Amino acid sequence: WKVTDTILGGKGSKTAAITSPDKVGSQLDIVASFRMKQGLALDFQLFFDTATGDNKAVSIASTAQPSYPTLNGEAFEMYGSDEGIVTLRFLVDRSIIEVFVQGGRSAMTEPYCAPHPEHIDGMSVKVVNQGDVDVELLSLDVFTLKP
Repeated sequence: WKVTDTILGGKGSKTAAITSPDKVGSQLDIVASFRMKQGLALDFQLFFDTATGDNKAVSIASTAQPSYPTLNGEAFEMYGSDEGIVTLRFLVDRSIIEVFVQGGRSAMTEPYCAPHPEHIDGMSVKVVNQGDVDVELLSLDVFTLKP
């Protein structure tokens, strides 16, 4: 599944979220890039269960300065050579999420326990703009990995 050059409108707008087709699965390699700006608040809702709305969100925010955004509350630095573009890579494998920012400049690992394990292989991915400013999503690639 691929999305390019998309504007996610500010919180509450009709264009504030995009959702992958159903059943992309629970073993994924996701690469996203977007333009960072002050006031950005973006949630990547992984393991999104369209039947229940359950998900595991990974949040990117930039409330103080665009040069010091956060990944789930932990700051990471942006360099001038980044030209304001953030690249994230998510590796999702049924019970764990690994996130790499800017090619590994910052990283996190997060466990996950599905509240409805019977739905685990039918999950989707949802990207939601929780901020008041529009977000320029440059690309979002979702690849399903084979078990």
